[in-house]
Amino acid sequence: MGISAASFAQGGGMVKAPQTPDQRLDRLKLAVTGITDDQATKLKAVYATQNKSMDSLMTASGITPGVSVDRDVIMAYAKKSTPIGAAANAKVNAILTPEQAAALKKYNEAQMEAMKQRMQQMGMQPSGGN
Repeated sequence: MGISAASFAQGGGMVKAPQTPDQRLDRLKLAVTGITDDQATKLKAVYATQNKSMDSLMTASGITPGVSVDRDVIMAYAKKSTPIGAAANAKVNAILTPEQAAALKKYNEAQMEAMKQRMQQMGMQPSGGN
């Protein structure tokens, strides 16, 4: 889920459209080497299922990607979307080798740290985590 930080700080925000399974696989390959064709097929299926669930949740929440919505709507959406993302992440990790999963974890931690720093630079307080 992507939220426009500047508009979120002002009491609202925007949810970005999810990346396609192919785009997500390409992004994963930036962090993880040695993805086999079999893994790629399985990963794309996980991403497609997750996208379908997220699309349904967005619709049920009254969210249209790229259209500004109230902060409370985004927060409720984020809370409901967390289990969907966690389930997809567990499936992804089950597909990867232990070495690939470790590389993905390291990449995700670096991305989270970079996001926290960007939020702090904008005067926002990051939520959750570490």
